[in-house]
Amino acid sequence: GEAFSRDILYSLAAHVCVLDAQGAILAVNKGWTEFARQNNGDPATLRGIGVNYLRVCEKAAQDGDESARAALDGIRAVMDGARELFSLEYACHSADEQRWFVMRAHPMSRENGNVVISHQSITERKLADLARQQTETMYREVVENASDLIYTMDLRGYFKHVNAAGLRVSGYSLQELQAASYLDLILPEYRRKVQEVYLRQFAGKLPSSYVEFPFYTKAGELRWLGQSASPIFKGRKIVGYHVIGRDITERK
Repeated sequence: GEAFSRDILYSLAAHVCVLDAQGAILAVNKGWTEFARQNNGDPATLRGIGVNYLRVCEKAAQDGDESARAALDGIRAVMDGARELFSLEYACHSADEQRWFVMRAHPMSRENGNVVISHQSITERKLADLARQQTETMYREVVENASDLIYTMDLRGYFKHVNAAGLRVSGYSLQELQAASYLDLILPEYRRKVQEVYLRQFAGKLPSSYVEFPFYTKAGELRWLGQSASPIFKGRKIVGYHVIGRDITERK
């Protein structure tokens, strides 16, 4: 009954509260109280019972907090029956750490209009996302500033991305190359040889391959390229190739 529901609420790891139809806090769990205590909450109102959650959001929105405005509108939509669920990701950084949470609101009962609000930490995921974005940015900078030709292609051989060196040596724009297959640039008598290298690599799921071939630049200049390719996997399936090439015309 009521005691069982209260025990469940208290044991949840997320910060949870229950609002009445006017937005006043009816109940909070341990996570809610502990978070307030750790963030220097007012001891007199630490549990929050009786505090009007909507008014707190209104005050923050009036002070320019866009997340508070979105939360206020979302909770009201749930209370009015316009939405079954509302969720919002937001930042809540402290003086010594970065923190992110997802707030969810859903009706507890349509009869009395009560709404359950939960705040779950998503800091670990957000930090992982930021780290991945930083790694991707660094990788793009390395690729774009490399002297070697670096490009990716799909299984049909069509260019997906080509770095600055590749555009400079070939003389083509990225849009022009994306409309072409790598085979279109290779001299006809060498196409089968190069194609067979990649067919063997695909069939054996080989980690790398190397091949040399002549190609024509957009200006009609004949140049030689030596390139290594490694497969791009999606799960266990090869979906394309990552290629690093070097202009070896002088050696030829």
